[in-house]
Amino acid sequence: MITFSRMFPVDNDIAGNTLYALHYEQYAYDPTGNPLHHEVGEWLWDPATKTVVRIAAVPRGQAVLAGGVATLNGDGSTVLTVEAQRGNDSFGILNTPAALAAAPAVRYQSVFTLDKSGALLTYVDTTTLALVQQGNAPFTHVNADCLHKQTQPTGGTLVPLKCPYLPTLCTTTATRDDDDVDDAAGTQVRDARAARGLLALMVLL
Repeated sequence: MITFSRMFPVDNDIAGNTLYALHYEQYAYDPTGNPLHHEVGEWLWDPATKTVVRIAAVPRGQAVLAGGVATLNGDGSTVLTVEAQRGNDSFGILNTPAALAAAPAVRYQSVFTLDKSGALLTYVDTTTLALVQQGNAPFTHVNADCLHKQTQPTGGTLVPLKCPYLPTLCTTTATRDDDDVDDAAGTQVRDARAARGLLALMVLL
């Protein structure tokens, strides 16, 4: 579930630019309703530099400031692509001391695709961790899903969805992140499967 709320234009007096912002809050649940993930942040648009910015923070003690571009596709869909890397002064990643000692996040990419109607949002968030006890071996976590725009929660009702931007993850039913799968290369993939219970929502105010 992701809720979006429109913010007032942000006037940056020091930089001399105006930013336009959406605040968001995201929850993810397993099929039984137990929470898996919580995240808060903002999406920003800087028209002066044509830059898209995503600010995200998660309770495990990591924060991301990612930047990139917005692209309008021929089918009318809009794609927001932002990236961040640990150590980057502009678009970087912060980890708590505990995360740094075990598995700091070192790279991040987020791709949001909004279809022409504005009713269907798909996203793929990719975070790469460095496993300290394994010589900083990379460990990639992918979080992907389809979100159907709703103005009110729909309880446990499944809504048919078609996701042209994630055909292997989203087919004919509403989906949500359910299972973690580890492959031989050490890549963790959170596979979106048909879900019951609370639907992923997108609320635009």
